[in-house]
Amino acid sequence: MRILRFGLVLLVGMLVGFAGALDSHQRIRAAETGSQTFLVQAGAFAIGNMEISAFMPAKLKVHQGDTVTWLINGLNDIHFQNTINPPQYVIAPVVDGKPLPQFNPAFAAPSLASGSTYTGGESSSGLVTAANAYMPKTYSLVIGAPVGKYTYVAHLKSGMMGTIEVVPDDEAIPSPTEAALIGAQEYTGYVTKTLETLQPLMENQPVGEADEQGKITIMASMGSTSLVQEFFPAVAVIHTGDTVTWTNPEVSVDGQTVASLKFDGDGLVLVPPTGAAPMVTLGSDYNAVIESGGKVGVNDVFNSGILLPGQSYTLTFTEAGVYPYYSSFHYGMKGVIVVLPAE
Repeated sequence: MRILRFGLVLLVGMLVGFAGALDSHQRIRAAETGSQTFLVQAGAFAIGNMEISAFMPAKLKVHQGDTVTWLINGLNDIHFQNTINPPQYVIAPVVDGKPLPQFNPAFAAPSLASGSTYTGGESSSGLVTAANAYMPKTYSLVIGAPVGKYTYVAHLKSGMMGTIEVVPDDEAIPSPTEAALIGAQEYTGYVTKTLETLQPLMENQPVGEADEQGKITIMASMGSTSLVQEFFPAVAVIHTGDTVTWTNPEVSVDGQTVASLKFDGDGLVLVPPTGAAPMVTLGSDYNAVIESGGKVGVNDVFNSGILLPGQSYTLTFTEAGVYPYYSSFHYGMKGVIVVLPAE
């Protein structure tokens, strides 16, 4: 880990030095170069099951006619919005007499296809899922909007926001290379800061134990914009009758679940269209199998359903045994509860 940290610091220095060494002619005008293509990272992953929920670079200047391509990691969307408050991202309309939880089509369904021209106003890429951390998907827009600033968000990651500023053609702006370097510096900054803050905890994580009241709290991730997707502590030893509470920290920007390894649920379910846009419904991953406050034995299957930032899930363990579990949203995020017979 020390070598990794040194390497990251060295990379920051190299990037800063390289960016600083760029001559003024690296800043481009539309008349000199014609249209350009700029790259923006939409989320990213790093060592230690770390996930960064940010657009990098967060701020970008372009000319009319330039193209912006987002490299989308994980499950994200690119949504330009006119209002301060984004639409509610989960709705539950009544279908066949029952509520059907689903992502709001206002952002889950695309309103502007990749490769289209963005002229301003409300616009959505729809939900885009990368196959894995090494193969991000892309979403591109030709920027045809008038001169001004345009803010966009990723609805599933609280606070994940970016800005595109369209400037006059005769105003010089950072080149695509320089903009990419700025994004790389931002990425390295997130990783370095997170490692410096959480490295001691990650390296010396103790085995958790219940307190005198037979209770223990496990944090479902650590961090905020840059999250370490791990349970802290990952291993807890308790006794029958003790209670475990998992908490998704309020500062987190991501949802979590707590599910036994026996649980085999569905994430997002695409319902074919019936004259309208297809519905992206919430599968069993999002619904509790045993409600918070319930009891669980060695043969029981449990799932918390989605835990938004600040929410908790509590179970009382009634039988001795080993209870492995994971977050169905982050498959490398696992933990174990070891339950001993009551003393």
